[in-house]
Amino acid sequence: MIGTDKVVASKIPKWRYDEIERKVVDLYIEQDIHSFPLDPFKILEKRGYKLIPFSKFGIEACPELVNDDNDAFSFYSPEYKTHLIIYNDEKPLPRIRFTLMHELGHIDLGHKGESDLARREADAYAGYALAPSPLISKYASEDVFDIMSVFWVSRECADVRSYSYTNWKQYGGRFLKDYEIVLVNLFK
Repeated sequence: MIGTDKVVASKIPKWRYDEIERKVVDLYIEQDIHSFPLDPFKILEKRGYKLIPFSKFGIEACPELVNDDNDAFSFYSPEYKTHLIIYNDEKPLPRIRFTLMHELGHIDLGHKGESDLARREADAYAGYALAPSPLISKYASEDVFDIMSVFWVSRECADVRSYSYTNWKQYGGRFLKDYEIVLVNLFK
């Protein structure tokens, strides 16, 4: 907004959430995923993407890489002819798992640059990929600790997924969308 100090956060429209969730279900089908917790390392390896931990560079070589705000970044490398994902391997494993799925979200959603909306969409992709609402309904209660345990996610991710699950259950979880039916059927 012009003339104010407030920054208006980009909100993801409802139709875009559906697109993001469909992309995640496509990933489950492509990767033949039928169990939890997901293994982002294996998913990215099967895609042929190159994972490079920050520690491989050494802090003295690139001190700007290692800070609290920078968990990872990704880009297409013409030299390697694939995507490179460079991630902070000093974070806790549940955070690394989320971060890797976040970067995959940027790739799968076709983001070409950084923006608040792109970040939010990649977060939505990662959260849904790691703990989709229909599978929370099937395998865990909405309790945050159950979500953390079953889907092996951080407390922060479990909090967000619990909130999303509650909304999903209240506003339509009784009537699964076509892609949600496909997702649930992958786990029979």
